[in-house]
Amino acid sequence: MKVLVTGANGFIGSHIIEYLTTCNHEAIGRSPYEIVGLDNRPASFPFVGEYRDVRGDIRDADLVRSLVSDADRVIHMAGVLGTAETMDCLQETASTNIMGSLNVFEAVRDQRKRCVYITVGNDWLNPYSVTKNTSARLSQVINQWQFGKIVIVRGLNAYGPRQKPYPVRKVLPAFALAALRGSPLQVHDRGAMIVDLVHVRDLARGLVLAMIAPECDELYEQIMDLGTERRTEVLWLARHILEQVNGFVDDQQIEFIAMRKGEPKDSVTLGDVVNSGKYIQYTPQISLEQGIPESLAWYQRHLDYFSNFG
Repeated sequence: MKVLVTGANGFIGSHIIEYLTTCNHEAIGRSPYEIVGLDNRPASFPFVGEYRDVRGDIRDADLVRSLVSDADRVIHMAGVLGTAETMDCLQETASTNIMGSLNVFEAVRDQRKRCVYITVGNDWLNPYSVTKNTSARLSQVINQWQFGKIVIVRGLNAYGPRQKPYPVRKVLPAFALAALRGSPLQVHDRGAMIVDLVHVRDLARGLVLAMIAPECDELYEQIMDLGTERRTEVLWLARHILEQVNGFVDDQQIEFIAMRKGEPKDSVTLGDVVNSGKYIQYTPQISLEQGIPESLAWYQRHLDYFSNFG
């Protein structure tokens, strides 16, 4: 099976490539996957991936159609990220996340190929959430009225090795790097937001499960959440990371700052894995108790790379 992964060199995309490569290494006889990655930039960190790395943009409709025609399945990850960060780049966010995604959706529709599309776990009023959710709705239109085969997956709050804290602020790497440097951990508002932290390897595995799941109508009618259903308060996460790094919690190391634009106070973002468990046999495997220490160890090894952070 030839698999096209858009956004292949990004945080989640690179873990998808790595997971597919591992599947090939573990296979008996012929490797099950031939992997092609499409991205407009190289990877920030090296990873174990045996794939053809194509440099390009999903807004290039001819390139997308050509790559889709040569693939059996598509996992569509490419997009512009950020909440407050996308407020000042509306055109780029919309053109990439909506029109670029439509290039992928129309190519797989016309060629009757399955595509897995990842959308966000919230419906907040910022350009990123709006454009990702708009594309998810458009894929539902294509599925219902144009015989599309797009599996829609909601990715919850992914974390793990290789996640960068900037230019798009991500909570776990921001807390981890601050704690490791002895700097204040900046918590928005009072830290009462609830998130569903899913390890990136669980998320990557879930996306591949969606790609290979047996055919059924419900696969294209339901949205598959890839999360853990575990409620994690942001303030608890900050204190937990301080305890992991220092062996104790000093609340003087926590600095409360104003909320970001595009993110509501006291938000609750949780996955519901009923559909993903039923239709793609997904269950999370890596707990926070395993994933956070592994992530902290990775950031400790790469502190020099993030010398400009903070």
